[in-house]
Amino acid sequence: MNTSVIEAPLGAVPDLAGLEPVEKIKRRWPTILGVGLTILMVASLGRELFGSGLAGLARSLPTNPLFYLAFLVYYFGPPTFDYVIFRRLWRIPLDGMSALHKKRISNEVLLGYSGEAYFYAWARQRTQMVAAPFGAVKDVMILSAIAGNAVTLAVLAIALPLYIDILTPPYQRAALGSVAIIVAMSLPFLIFSRRVFSLPRADLIWVFGVHCL
Repeated sequence: MNTSVIEAPLGAVPDLAGLEPVEKIKRRWPTILGVGLTILMVASLGRELFGSGLAGLARSLPTNPLFYLAFLVYYFGPPTFDYVIFRRLWRIPLDGMSALHKKRISNEVLLGYSGEAYFYAWARQRTQMVAAPFGAVKDVMILSAIAGNAVTLAVLAIALPLYIDILTPPYQRAALGSVAIIVAMSLPFLIFSRRVFSLPRADLIWVFGVHCL
């Protein structure tokens, strides 16, 4: 009995070779993003430093050595605390400090939270170190904002009872309104914490404490 073989149309056969470049792009996008943000950071820093020329830069430099000491503490503080956090979460190596400094620079000279995008891309390139970096980067970023709000509320709780009487009514309303806005911004993250955060509760508490330092 003769059997006929029905050949599948050529169009139904997937062109696997044609899909390889797309897959390569998917694997390389963290590198492309990191390089792009680095170039933008360098260009923005150059514009900020040399926008008024070398003479203008020299005139703007402070002469008091205490300024540079305070600047070093101010500049290296946040990346160092971030390193402590991600060292515990991911066991990142010491060269992670470089990525964290770039994260800080990107946030300051480019766009807010563009540094988190850079650091996420850096972590994605090191999948052997961390499998799913997005959740941790997101949690640390949110907890940093909440810690800043908590410290601000603590300062206001101390200062307002002492000085609210010397404020004019418009400034009193502005101060109380600021408190309400800060609370309103932080409260949803606390109410829906189980849906928002990915890290274990113990890690969340520890990260929050480090950010409050």
